[in-house]
Amino acid sequence: MRFLTRAVIVSLLPLSGAPCWASPANFDGATPINRWWTPSNYPPEAIRANEQGLVDVEFEITATGKPANCAVVKSSGYPVLDESACKELLKRARFRPALDDQGSPRLAKASATAVYSIPR
Repeated sequence: MRFLTRAVIVSLLPLSGAPCWASPANFDGATPINRWWTPSNYPPEAIRANEQGLVDVEFEITATGKPANCAVVKSSGYPVLDESACKELLKRARFRPALDDQGSPRLAKASATAVYSIPR
């Protein structure tokens, strides 16, 4: 599976302790339409254990704008953070679907990096 879009890391939420997602202007033609991270998305057990890191994921964006088939391609080194990245993406994220040459919604391939950071 070839993924066409690579995310640039930017913070979506100015909330302390909140994990954030990279959000480029284009996920292979699809665009995010919501912010799917809140401080409650950071697994409490990871915060207690001071676990932080980056999780690279690849996923599809369906013609209905829902993410699907999320897979971790680079681990943070912490299973709980890796699992949380895909779980929250699939549960909460929604996109404006990519369009084909005729203007019909189509499947898009994307990648992103979840950033888990505990402020000091």
